[in-house]
Amino acid sequence: MRVRVFAIRAFLGIFFALFLSRFFFPQAPAAMIGVLAILLIFSAYVLEALRKKGE
Repeated sequence: MRVRVFAIRAFLGIFFALFLSRFFFPQAPAAMIGVLAILLIFSAYVLEALRKKGE
């Protein structure tokens, strides 16, 4: 179950990283897109932890 959640978050993180980087930084290198994807996935886990902490 957790692998499926990670796979969905990874897919969406990569998709939105590509979208955001092409929209705001059209000449961004692949490394920047990768870092942005990692930050998006990390922020999803941080927000989940904060949400569970508040319950």
